[in-house]
Amino acid sequence: MSTTSAPLTDSRIMLRRNLKHIRRNPVTIFNGTLMPVVIMLLFVYVLGNAFNVGEHYIEYATPGLIILAISYGLSATAVSVNSDMTKGIINRFKVMNVSRGAVLNGHVAATMLGSSIAVAVIIGMAFALGFRSSATPLEWLGAIGIIVATAFAAAWLTVALGMAAKLRNPRASASYRCSCCPS
Repeated sequence: MSTTSAPLTDSRIMLRRNLKHIRRNPVTIFNGTLMPVVIMLLFVYVLGNAFNVGEHYIEYATPGLIILAISYGLSATAVSVNSDMTKGIINRFKVMNVSRGAVLNGHVAATMLGSSIAVAVIIGMAFALGFRSSATPLEWLGAIGIIVATAFAAAWLTVALGMAAKLRNPRASASYRCSCCPS
């Protein structure tokens, strides 16, 4: 195996591992895709008439909801990375012949996939609710590029925060007794 194909293969395996974790936790899917749609419906139909912004409030709400859709899946990524770091999974992978960045690449790829699905659902829902754009296909391609770049940067920032966070072991704190308190 070449030096470039081994990290890519390892990253693909870690992506598959993360997708299995997401599939086993349906709350992650709900938070990532359905919650922004619920918020979109709330903003457009409940709060949309409260603002005097013209004909369609959906045109103003959609960009913000795209960023919200990207943000919704990030907390699960940070917790997952932190869990991998504190529970010893990383140490197990160090013993095996797994490339160093594969675990983190897998987390970022899974986050990007989830964000892409959520953004596609938001854009589809916006068109279903009456969103119309005067953008050309080239401008749409540029907007999609900006969305992907934002999701990519946010995913790596979240991975870094997950690695930096200190997760306290609840079992250790429950068994801790200080010397000044009677048992």
